[in-house]
Amino acid sequence: MHNLDPLYEGRLYPTPADGTLEHIHELPNEMLIDPYWTTRVINPSRCALLACNNWGTVSQSYKIELLRDSPLSPVLRKHPNPFAFPNGIRREVRLNLIIEKTNNDHLKAKEAL
Repeated sequence: MHNLDPLYEGRLYPTPADGTLEHIHELPNEMLIDPYWTTRVINPSRCALLACNNWGTVSQSYKIELLRDSPLSPVLRKHPNPFAFPNGIRREVRLNLIIEKTNNDHLKAKEAL
């Protein structure tokens, strides 16, 4: 999960006349629609999370944020061992780069990475 902001999940809001668009996606509705949400939303990210055996993201802090605050956190928590790998750069290399180039300044570190 690189960006699981609700604006980037791929959500669809069909009109009542559209139904659940089963004629297009041909998947069980429970894979795409959370029955506990007050608004009926077709969410392909929900489907991907329910169909996968694990998930990962770009940082440990983002993983914690998703598990705590994401509208999809109940589905995310179904996976016991999600992983985080900081921006595709090995941790040791990343930490050395931060120390050498930025003097541990967060904004300078983001720029360097």
